[in-house]
Amino acid sequence: AADLDDAASGGGWMEQTPYMETIAGFRALLPLVSFMYILLRFVLHETQDVRVAIDVGGHKLHVPAVQPLIAAQIGIIVFNIGLTQGLARLGALVGATTPAAFTAVDGIPGSPLWNRELGVAITVCFAWVLGFGATLAEPALATLAITVDNLSKGALSRRQVVLSVALGVGTGTALGVLKIVLQWPLLPMLIAGYLIAAILTIPSNEVLVNVAWDSAGVTTGPVTVPLVISLGLGLGKALGASDGFGILSLASVCPIVSVLAVGLICQKKAPSEIEGAEMGTLISTPKGASSKAARGGDEDIRDDWDA
Repeated sequence: AADLDDAASGGGWMEQTPYMETIAGFRALLPLVSFMYILLRFVLHETQDVRVAIDVGGHKLHVPAVQPLIAAQIGIIVFNIGLTQGLARLGALVGATTPAAFTAVDGIPGSPLWNRELGVAITVCFAWVLGFGATLAEPALATLAITVDNLSKGALSRRQVVLSVALGVGTGTALGVLKIVLQWPLLPMLIAGYLIAAILTIPSNEVLVNVAWDSAGVTTGPVTVPLVISLGLGLGKALGASDGFGILSLASVCPIVSVLAVGLICQKKAPSEIEGAEMGTLISTPKGASSKAARGGDEDIRDDWDA
């Protein structure tokens, strides 16, 4: 925590809170919005104001796009401040104190708190809960779950996607802790994980395959990384291990396996819904429908645009 305080107070004003997080928030959103504005105005020659439909209490409100963008900009800045002042500090504290469960740590009286076997078991369980809980809070996972729910027409629900990914990240985090504590080599564990994922990929539907392999990206989210990395570095430092890395790599492969496994189970229960889903196609058109009906989704979007 002291190192974080020094980092937050050191350097110029651009490296201090909340200025650092505010600048990072503008860098994240402003270039993209500017590019889209230039594309719409000067390339596509759109002259109408962009409006978006927001569902509030079952009623659709059409508001100028600038209002949600301002809300998103404020949200990103506040989120960045929370990461710096909250999760980063929590991750550093967790990484520094967790090894006291099974080994002596300077500055923690009475460590180790338990014998090595019990302490390692408690640490592994804690790592699983940490990975599972951090994944549930990832913003990108919610978006992924909504997309999968739409593509599979409910055959693979949002809850199933979120829980399967969280289960995989938690398992990978626990395996990463075991790897550091027991000094297991990383390469065989990764080869075994990706081999299982490749085997499960063969009988899976294309939608499930794409979703499963993309779900590994959740481990690079802003909520998971500070906690998992700090835990690994803290364990490695306390144990004098060669390195404290490898947890994120294991936490990346396990969600692939878990999502594919859950997807295969759902595919057997509701094969028509999942096999009928196509990437990028959220509206099914009956056989023989007119081309105008087939463009219904685009026309709805145009109506929202013109409203």
